[in-house]
Amino acid sequence: VEMMAQTAAALIAYSIRNETVDKIVYLMNIESTKFRKPVFPKTKVFSDVNALRSKGRVWRFEGNSYDASENAICEAKWSAMIMDRSNEKNS
Repeated sequence: VEMMAQTAAALIAYSIRNETVDKIVYLMNIESTKFRKPVFPKTKVFSDVNALRSKGRVWRFEGNSYDASENAICEAKWSAMIMDRSNEKNS
């Protein structure tokens, strides 16, 4: 789930790069998560992440992760918010 959330943050940064200068992406929630298979050291894990919608600073995503044989590992839906990096220092 962490890998998919990091991929989503990179997707936001790439999609609206001019608006993400000095910003940080915070994970807001994770839901509809299913773990299908355990992952062990040296397992290569891949993920597909799709942005479902964005409203203001809040984005909604879904993603799947799978191994090299395309066996499902995890699926989830989550939300993330873009925040000013200066807010991080005030916490």
